[in-house]
Amino acid sequence: MAREISTIYDEIISEKSKRLELKEHNSDSRVSIYNGWAYVVAVAIHSFEVILDIFKDDIEQIVSTKVSGTAPYYVSKAYEFQDGDNLTVSDDGLSLGYDSVDESKRIITRASYEQTTVSGLNLDQQLIIKVAKGEPGSLIPLSPEEKVRFSSYLNDIKFAGTNILAVSKIGDVLIPRLTVFHNGSLDDSVILTNVSKAITDFSKELTFDSSFYVSKLLAAIMAVPNVTDVFNDPVAVPAQGVFIRSYNDSGVIQPEVEVERVTQLESGYVRESTTIDQEVSTPNFAGSLVIKSE
Repeated sequence: MAREISTIYDEIISEKSKRLELKEHNSDSRVSIYNGWAYVVAVAIHSFEVILDIFKDDIEQIVSTKVSGTAPYYVSKAYEFQDGDNLTVSDDGLSLGYDSVDESKRIITRASYEQTTVSGLNLDQQLIIKVAKGEPGSLIPLSPEEKVRFSSYLNDIKFAGTNILAVSKIGDVLIPRLTVFHNGSLDDSVILTNVSKAITDFSKELTFDSSFYVSKLLAAIMAVPNVTDVFNDPVAVPAQGVFIRSYNDSGVIQPEVEVERVTQLESGYVRESTTIDQEVSTPNFAGSLVIKSE
């Protein structure tokens, strides 16, 4: 891990103090020529160590996806799934793959993994591969037919004894029931539009299957120009707060759950209510917010 600049600087000064030939360069001033050069060198060494850390992380990530049978390996294989193509055995008989790469059939654009313990006759580790297709802001689950084919693909490439499950769900619906105050420079309607867009942008920037933090959502709203405060009104009706509605494995939407601080999204991504079908009673971002000037 890269050392702090101050740590490197102190080591340089300490080493200098041990050398008699550098004894005349003795000053407590940070702006002295010698101490200035020591600081510049410390910054350069720190920058180099940061680069080495990044390089190390990149190499470890690449290696982890190449080691057969690991969780990252199956995630990398999820991206290689070609819907509608049949797997073939390689010439050496040691692996399965496709005869040719067809990017148009590689429908999975987001994938992650989760390892859980399943109780049965014996405790068993289950590897869950969570996937979605589309782009940030418009991610959607695999269709039932696509999910069946993807599950079959995983079963074909998995190693013996691996308990693996494919998961692809409709996106979690975000309901930000909050009161947003602004300085009155713009109309409420303009602030509402700007805040709604900020929440949409926030949802697009979330890393797939990452933790959802309420504080980060509030920070995104506070960053909107002219917004002065975000308030969870305890006497508002309906009750205010940040809520999530998820879909179960059967595609049925579940009751809303308030997120106190942080949560893991069932689908791996969050989105705005469509306000139709099962979400007809669930407000979109604009319908969830209360805008007030102060």
